Amino acid sequence: MRTQIVSMGLRAWLVGCVVVAAAGAARAQTTTSTVVTTSTVTSTTVPPGLVHQICFKAKDSLRLHSPDPTWLQVVNTQLGAQNCTIVGGPRYVCMPVTATIVGTVDGSVANGPSVPMDLTPLTTEQLINQDRLCYKVKCLDRPNINEDTVLYSDEFATRQITHFKAGLVCGPAMQALCGNGVLDYGEDCDDGNNAGNDCCNPLCKAEAAGKVSGCADTDNITCTEAACDGAGHCSQTGILSATSKVCTDTDNNPCTVAHCDGLGGCDQSGVLQPTSTPCADTDNNSCTQARCDGLGGCEQLGNVLADNAPCGDTDNNACTRALCSGGSCNQDVPTALGSTCPDNDTDACTTPGCDGAGTCDQEFLLRNCTPLTCNPSNGQCQ
Repeated sequence: MRTQIVSMGLRAWLVGCVVVAAAGAARAQTTTSTVVTTSTVTSTTVPPGLVHQICFKAKDSLRLHSPDPTWLQVVNTQLGAQNCTIVGGPRYVCMPVTATIVGTVDGSVANGPSVPMDLTPLTTEQLINQDRLCYKVKCLDRPNINEDTVLYSDEFATRQITHFKAGLVCGPAMQALCGNGVLDYGEDCDDGNNAGNDCCNPLCKAEAAGKVSGCADTDNITCTEAACDGAGHCSQTGILSATSKVCTDTDNNPCTVAHCDGLGGCDQSGVLQPTSTPCADTDNNSCTQARCDGLGGCEQLGNVLADNAPCGDTDNNACTRALCSGGSCNQDVPTALGSTCPDNDTDACTTPGCDGAGTCDQEFLLRNCTPLTCNPSNGQCQ
């Protein structure tokens, strides 16, 4: 029992209360509470449903002092380690009690507005050597304690203490719910972990808006970037790319270039190509060239060739040339007089030539065999 008393005594300083041996034993076993008197030990049944301790501020005739500041090392997984000294007597005596909360309680976080809270009782009762949160309280009634006959013992001595005045109520505490993935009272966010740089910090407070390493881009959208939204979440549209950023071109229009629209979308007409940009020629007019119109369209008359510029010859007439005229291809421009053209008459005594009017004259040149006669089959003078 000595070991148990010391253990509970050390725990008492963690919560700001001195847990006496009798009260501590009752809390740990949740069966009986023992009060030490001058001559006897009286057992009192503890009410069922024991969930709290009430701490009384009291005066103690025994004064203690430990000059070594490392007399007591207090170790807690959340608070770390502290070396402590002891001065004076216990200021609080804590006893197991039942407590019933009636009505509503308002809560305010970081000086914010007070709002009604939903109270959530713990599912299971905690032992006396587990964490407690102690609340300062005011009681309307005086404590029903016979101060003349109450003696308390701890690891130091047995003595009588007096002037009980309720100061604290200590209830079971559990580690913070931050990181459980549920938005609880007092949290800005809860992303299911206690990591930082992922928009929700280890205290479940929202990190500033902007890009962080733990906020990954997963939507494969070129015109957005993942970033913190300032409310504790990683938003895939946290940053909207500028209109200068090129995105995927899907319209196959050579007169436009796809760019981000600044709102997260890809505008296929984000940039309009200048009028000097070639585009698909579909009018089969060799005297015109298709060029972008500067508005995203393809103008078939974007560039009109100068008059007399060669164009596509389609009439197969050797005595005419195809030349542009007013944006159209004129097939009937005569070649020069005497221009070569095909020999189609099988007369070896004649030589064809263009007549200067667009026609091939098969007898443009005649062989003179005077006084002989030209043989048309071989072109010989005979």
